[in-house]
Amino acid sequence: MAVKRTGSMSAAAKRLSVDVTTVSRRIKYLQNHLETQLLERLADGSYQLTPIGLAAATKGERIEKELDEFQASVKGSDVRVMGKVRISAAPMIVNRFITPRAPAFLRQHPELELHFNSDLRNLSLSKRETDIAVRLARPQEGGSHVKVRRIGSLTHGIYAAKDTPPDQYAKLPWCGYNDDLVFLPQAVWLTKEVQRGHGEFSPIRAGDAEGVIESIATCQTRSALPIIIGDADPRLKRIDDEHTKPDFVREIWLMVHADLSNLVRYKVVGDWLTEMFSI
Repeated sequence: MAVKRTGSMSAAAKRLSVDVTTVSRRIKYLQNHLETQLLERLADGSYQLTPIGLAAATKGERIEKELDEFQASVKGSDVRVMGKVRISAAPMIVNRFITPRAPAFLRQHPELELHFNSDLRNLSLSKRETDIAVRLARPQEGGSHVKVRRIGSLTHGIYAAKDTPPDQYAKLPWCGYNDDLVFLPQAVWLTKEVQRGHGEFSPIRAGDAEGVIESIATCQTRSALPIIIGDADPRLKRIDDEHTKPDFVREIWLMVHADLSNLVRYKVVGDWLTEMFSI
């Protein structure tokens, strides 16, 4: 199933937290036991599932789903919230907003495990790369396999280092983003501000929001950050400037695989995230 979901043996090994040799050995054991070929090697050295291998993986996914549904079959107030839930979101959201709030939540549900994946890539729910995803734009993928709802929005402010004198705010250069991130709403807004003559770009360009935060705190720059993130960093100060006020808002969307959405642990975690972002 891991090979089917990830598309390669190496990716399957990474997902299962084992090495490629272990994955290969387990597949060979299955093939010997079933007396049939489950994988075939292509000319480029990669592997793909044979028709029988695909059928076996699909059957395994059905069994996996039935086991999850069985856990949810006992209904009532005494159902325990237990097990693993994988949550993916942008690094800034996971590291600086969700994770600090996790200990209090887990004290209420001590048999629950939260596995965070802070990845700039949008991990696939339909391929079971994650269980729950928090996205900063309306999702376009998933179809009927995924349940989606908007749970909040991110307003932004302009931030500088806390010890920056107020008369120096406008003189600080903007910390922008690398060329491959110029499509981000905050990057577009920063470009417009420079084009309007409201400052210049710093020679430092960040590869993610964490880089922007560190540039503001340590490199004498300013930039736009979500208020829930910027206000929480004691090294930063929000600048009130009517001439350079961010006019964009980023929507927050919650995605849950449809097969999991009614299972108690996913519902509890989804409700926790919804409440967290309803600010």
